[in-house]
Amino acid sequence: MVVAAVSRRFDNNSDNSFGAASLRPTSLSMGNVGAKGFYAGTFQVDEPQGQRWATALQLLAEGQELVVYRGIGLSLSAPGLVVVEVPAWVDVDGMPQDIATRDLSNAEAMVLDLARSDAAFAALASGRSVEVRLVDESYGWVYATLRDGATTFTETWSRRHQTGP
Repeated sequence: MVVAAVSRRFDNNSDNSFGAASLRPTSLSMGNVGAKGFYAGTFQVDEPQGQRWATALQLLAEGQELVVYRGIGLSLSAPGLVVVEVPAWVDVDGMPQDIATRDLSNAEAMVLDLARSDAAFAALASGRSVEVRLVDESYGWVYATLRDGATTFTETWSRRHQTGP
């Protein structure tokens, strides 16, 4: 007896998944980003092509607060900025600064590569600076930002990393 299974591809790019419930974000190279559902309810897309990508670009152009691309949040709603949100993939209390800096740099590289490879996104981002923010999944607190090559750790980061009395 031969049993065959036919399945639909439920990802964030297939035409048959356009109206499907949101999936968890994909991961960057650094682990399971967004595993706690940080981006639940946001529009998500995995590849810069097709119907979902066209919709993502439209939402960005309209000032949608957040569109998720490959596990990172993108927004053009702040004047003069492409805001990139990266959820902390571990509890920030245990995250060394070099790991946080690497995660911010990886996300920045993803967005710059996207702008180089996709003319429509590049046009939307033209004239804007890229600001990458490391964000707590549970509360949305910003712990660090990367802008113009400089990483800044916030007061919230400092309080969470205090040692001693």
